[in-house]
Amino acid sequence: ALLAYHRNRYVPGNTVVAAAGSVDHHRLAGLSAEQGAKRARPPARAPRPRLLLSEAPAPTVEFVRKDTEQYHVCVGAAGLARSDERRFAASVLDNVLGGSASSRLFQEIREKRGLVYTITSYHTAYREGGLLVIYGAMSPSAAPEVTTLILQEIEKIKDGISPAELQRAKESYKGAVMLSLESTGSRMSRLARSQIYYGRQISLDEFLARIDAVTTEQVQAMAQEVLVPQRMAMAAIGPFRNDGRLAAALQEAFRAESTATT
Repeated sequence: ALLAYHRNRYVPGNTVVAAAGSVDHHRLAGLSAEQGAKRARPPARAPRPRLLLSEAPAPTVEFVRKDTEQYHVCVGAAGLARSDERRFAASVLDNVLGGSASSRLFQEIREKRGLVYTITSYHTAYREGGLLVIYGAMSPSAAPEVTTLILQEIEKIKDGISPAELQRAKESYKGAVMLSLESTGSRMSRLARSQIYYGRQISLDEFLARIDAVTTEQVQAMAQEVLVPQRMAMAAIGPFRNDGRLAAALQEAFRAESTATT
């Protein structure tokens, strides 16, 4: 099955070649065309189209026992696809929520309360959908309280953010984008993703302008749409014992806060 997938998908007509660095464009293009002509062959069979995700999966709470020193908790929600024009507002929301050292989750749960070793959030977009995930690592005793605080911060951010908070998040996001381009590998990957997902090259100036255009109202609307506890899932990994008391406490904290926000 793996070889059949490779023969059908990894063919010249289905490939984007991207390069960054000290590259002779015309020579690279010529070599790519030459190798593509040599290897071109019709697929063994027409690839079957994948079924699109027609509806969001039901929210679940999962526990995995593993002998780790810390407890790892993820709370996740369905995010946006790469083609969604609101993806810039989602990324700014992520930065305000947990995606930077000045974010609400980091400041409230780690800096102010000292309950976690680390806490962050990230937004990942795919062709047909995406994820917004909050992740934290903590001691067993702190896990239920941290889960409760995460969901409380989710509710607070729906009330809106200040202009100063918005500007700080934008500058942090833009800085991360520009710094990533100092890596040749990151620049090459960015070229390829732009071509594959959007069919054109999106310039850095255009990308930064789209970030600058995000408003506080757009971030608030995104929070109200995406951060709905009743539709979110939680996963926890740690050395849960047979009595299951910590797992039960975690589940109770998640369910109680989700119900309280209905």
